[in-house]
Amino acid sequence: MILNSRVYVPMYGIEQDKIAIKQWQNALPGYEIKGYEFDFEKEPDIIKNRTGYVRTGWGNEDVIHCRTRAIWDENMLYISVKRLEEIVSENDALEVTIQIVDYSKAGLDYENCRLFYRYYGFQTWESIRLEETTEAEIFFANMIGKSGDMIEYFVQAKSCSGMCKTMPLLLQKAHIKLL
Repeated sequence: MILNSRVYVPMYGIEQDKIAIKQWQNALPGYEIKGYEFDFEKEPDIIKNRTGYVRTGWGNEDVIHCRTRAIWDENMLYISVKRLEEIVSENDALEVTIQIVDYSKAGLDYENCRLFYRYYGFQTWESIRLEETTEAEIFFANMIGKSGDMIEYFVQAKSCSGMCKTMPLLLQKAHIKLL
């Protein structure tokens, strides 16, 4: 697993561990390569299956990213966008539904919670403020288009904590075409 400028490599307690570390050092010069030993016995709760067998250490099917615990960001701004179908008919509503969770509890900067959109080929993005619904954390926005339009869009949310995020993370990926 690569995290910032470190590479964490699972160690199995065998001679090939040294070879793996060396290969990673050769492949990524400048990165800190760290061997990572994992032993369930050192965990506060030992996992036993129903037969009573206790599994410890790495198995041959293990990968470190599956064993990594979540790295919690207490100021995280979670955004989920229910994307529109890629092709919709002209008479369909272009309503985008968005869930925003401000884990910082600082509150949302509602003026900066927006849907940005532009018609394909245009450089300028238009934006509209997200509308609140009666459900907590659920918002929506409506776009307008006509037959033949291709519209690119993304959502931005900002918390009063200063955190600002977009979805999709890589802007300009979501789009629809009107028939």
